Amino acid sequence: MSAARRRRREPGTWVLGLEVAVAAASLVVLAFGAWRVGAGMLGAALLIGSFARTLLDEQRAGLLRVRRPISDVVTMSLLGVVIVVLAIVVPERPPGL
Repeated sequence: MSAARRRRREPGTWVLGLEVAVAAASLVVLAFGAWRVGAGMLGAALLIGSFARTLLDEQRAGLLRVRRPISDVVTMSLLGVVIVVLAIVVPERPPGL
């Protein structure tokens, strides 16, 4: 079996595809003005990837494998949490501004 074919069957590749799809959907939502929902979706996509990277071993991580597992998990988790917290904490702009 070729390396490219094996890579397509790795669960990490499918999870990365899901992450990219959710991130693209969040950018569409952001473009239409619902920034809290869009930012929450983007943060959730990062947290999904972090959770999957935690569960999958090195051989099955596929395209999620960028650096060492701990670096990947910490980076994606921190970014995801920060984006979700900002989406919750930042106040709405008052009407008329």
